[in-house]
Amino acid sequence: MPLLEARDIHLSFGGVVALRGVDFTVERGQLVALVGPNGSGKTSLLNCICGFYKPQKGRIYFNGMDITRKPPHKRAALGIGRTFQTPYIFHGTVLDNIIVGYMTRHGGIINSLRYKAMREAREQAEILIDFVELEQYREAHAEGLPMGIRKKIELARILMWNPEAILLDEPSSGLSIDEKRDMARFIQELHEVLGKTIVLVEHDMSLVYDLSEKTVVLDAGQKIAEGKPEIVIQEASVIKAYLGE
Repeated sequence: MPLLEARDIHLSFGGVVALRGVDFTVERGQLVALVGPNGSGKTSLLNCICGFYKPQKGRIYFNGMDITRKPPHKRAALGIGRTFQTPYIFHGTVLDNIIVGYMTRHGGIINSLRYKAMREAREQAEILIDFVELEQYREAHAEGLPMGIRKKIELARILMWNPEAILLDEPSSGLSIDEKRDMARFIQELHEVLGKTIVLVEHDMSLVYDLSEKTVVLDAGQKIAEGKPEIVIQEASVIKAYLGE
């Protein structure tokens, strides 16, 4: 049984069709890259998986459970974490922004404010600050920090609730070459060392080649190819989608 499965997903916004019967599976412990031209439906599919969008047709399963109609916070509590192309950062320190992720799987705000819970949350946050190499920014105000730092904060916040599946929406966008290398290293460690299941939406094909075990290509809301990245990218339908006739 796949850890994550989307069956025959259709999504439209008025007369604009975003997804047309997309089937998508991710095995437990797998790293799958979701690629395609701009407007192909990649982020729309992630939004259907995490609950931000409700497909007009199709079903989504996680750990064998039908989660198609569950709201986003219920899916997060079940073990689905998601980052965004532009990180969501609130007013407060870097440490505050990371700690808030603890409450997702620990009974919400009230239960998370208990002394024992807060001590556990802080200890876990310190470990993650070390993991994403943010020690020097621990007490800095998160708003206004560079994009690379904010993406690290968001990744650490997601990891605070220890999700089984992590959806990464263009984690390398807006980053310098060195920051991209760091992000690729974090993703690789999450996958290979911690055994996390990862869905990666990415335009940087060098990252896709280096990290993914399976690549799924979307174009105009349809899945046009699936397989190993070095093979998929040579298919005529993929070349046409990226380069035209």
